[in-house]
Amino acid sequence: MYEGPTQRTQSGVRFRKARSDSTLGTLQSVIERVFGLPEGSVRIVRPDGRKMRSDALVRSVRKRWDA
Repeated sequence: MYEGPTQRTQSGVRFRKARSDSTLGTLQSVIERVFGLPEGSVRIVRPDGRKMRSDALVRSVRKRWDA
């Protein structure tokens, strides 16, 4: 029996989780492109507020923030 259209749940690029083996430079550029932000406007930081290196992995950011 057809119950009508289903409500769409979080799908699309904005809701995808970043892969843990990708670099922060890639993540920053994807965030800027998806949200239409100017280049260099996204900065991923450590818990102490210092900038993370762009060649660091996403898993290292998650470790730092979970600790």
